[in-house]
Amino acid sequence: MNLNLVWKKNEAQYQTGETLYLNNILVASYGWNSGMSKGDTDRDEKQWSGQITLPSLRNKFRYGSTQEMVKTKIEITVKNWFKEALK
Repeated sequence: MNLNLVWKKNEAQYQTGETLYLNNILVASYGWNSGMSKGDTDRDEKQWSGQITLPSLRNKFRYGSTQEMVKTKIEITVKNWFKEALK
């Protein structure tokens, strides 16, 4: 399945990360996880936080230690969602 997924940089002031679009429909976004406290044991693995806006997902959040890692996790989930939806 070939989806026209495009990442666009978030450009608002104080915003980090990118937003994922399928054609012109927003399906997910990610940014720096500013909600992490210094005491979190998995802080390194959750530096970047993403949220998927597709319906019926049990867990809409994805985390990663790098931007590329969280983007990959989001893209895999979105592609799997469409594969299931279009069966």
